[in-house]
Amino acid sequence: MTTTDSPLHLALQSYGRTARCLSVEAMQNWPQVLIALAGPEIVADSAARAGLAEWVVRQLYTEISAISDPINRRIAEAIMASAKEFNGLYVTERAKYVRDNDQGFSDELFKRRRRRILAELASRLAKAYWIKDAPPIFLAGRYTDSAGEAVAAELGKALATLPITLLAGGSYVGVATCYAMSKSLQDSRTYASERTKLFVRTTSTRLGPVYEPFGDIRHLDSTPTHARYTMLRDARLALLFGGGNGTAEEAAIAAELDIPVIALATTGGTAREYWFRNAAGAQATLPPAQFNNYRDLNHPDHTIAIQSSIRLIAYHLNIRADVVEPTLRP
Repeated sequence: MTTTDSPLHLALQSYGRTARCLSVEAMQNWPQVLIALAGPEIVADSAARAGLAEWVVRQLYTEISAISDPINRRIAEAIMASAKEFNGLYVTERAKYVRDNDQGFSDELFKRRRRRILAELASRLAKAYWIKDAPPIFLAGRYTDSAGEAVAAELGKALATLPITLLAGGSYVGVATCYAMSKSLQDSRTYASERTKLFVRTTSTRLGPVYEPFGDIRHLDSTPTHARYTMLRDARLALLFGGGNGTAEEAAIAAELDIPVIALATTGGTAREYWFRNAAGAQATLPPAQFNNYRDLNHPDHTIAIQSSIRLIAYHLNIRADVVEPTLRP
């Protein structure tokens, strides 16, 4: 019979049958899970192996605790020996423990659900690994018209399809984009608070409604210029949305720090001005397909402009096309 189980699924199954405890030490000693995630080269470097093992174990505990169905969660604990009462027991002994001590369990229930639960754990672990080192991009800007909020929400949903972290100031456009991205990640069960980071200047007079229960919030007691350097210094790319003089300063800081800038010109303001000013340079340096995307940043259809910005982000950050294209409308 042909199996459709992923290598990571099979590695988790093998680990659960062999290790008898979900621990960093056991994960290093039985490294098939690490290899399935990161390739065989990971086990050759002792420091990388130890670091990944620590992350995998911590993430598996998180994923198991997040399983909403109590029966499925209990089966997952038994499969992976993550609960203390299962430490040191073989998988058949864990199954017997559940059957004898947890109301409503049977051998048939355990066997029937085990594969599906392992598949879900493997899928969620793979997604978490995919985004754990997500490169940060900085969103600069403010609304220039009444359509801005809807465009920002659409942008946030599109950004959620990329393995990136979004940094933004606490302006209305930053808040709307970050929260739309967070909600989309939550809907796809890939949400992590670290994926969106809002920076709130304590003396700002232009704050959006920043206290929804999503993402990370950092308070900055500094001047606007110093805050902009703080927000941009770790960014790998800057994305401009509308904006005025402050957005222009953020674009200039990005250039000073040698950070690529993508201007969503369809949103007007500084973004459109920047797009016009840099069109000749983009044509000279971008491959033809990417320059087509550059031109479409000013498309009157916001959806087309946003899709082009997603493709350009992927190009600058070396994100594979097969990751990006399936998420975009033809």
